[in-house]
Parts: sequence; structure tokens; C-alpha cells
Amino acid sequence: MPANEKPSRTAAAVALEEKKLEEQRNKKKKLIEAANTEMKMKKAEIDSIRAIPDNEITLDSKDEKNNKKDETNEEESDSDDN
Repeated sequence: MPANEKPSRTAAAVALEEKKLEEQRNKKKKLIEAANTEMKMKKAEIDSIRAIPDNEITLDSKDEKNNKKDETNEEESDSDDN
């Protein structure tokens, strides 16, 4: 065998390598499908939010609740001054 020639691989080694490559392809396909599904769900969520008319959007965060409490306290202190 000449020095620059690679030893031939056995059929079993070739089959094993092909099996590994096929498994990698399948894993990649599953990851891509999962990412696409997640993107579709996010897009649907965004579209549903966009469909809400602006005058119906309310904030229910803690900050908004605190702001309401502050406004109520200010009104009470204003009435105390009179």
C-alpha cells in the first residue's frame, strides 16, 4: 500500500458512520421543528395582542396598582387641606 493511500474502511464502519450522521440530521430536524413551533406560538401571541383595540388595553402590573394607590392618597390629602 502506498504511503499516501488511506486504509479502506470496513462496511461496518461506514454503516456506523452513516447511522451517526442520520441521527444527527434527525436531531437537527427536531430542533428546527421545535424552534419553528415556538416562533409560531410567539407570533400568534403577538398577533392576538395587536388585535386588541388601543382603548381596551389596561395595565395590571404592580406599578399601575401603586400609581392608583398614590392618586387615591393624593386626593385624600387634598381634601384634608380644605
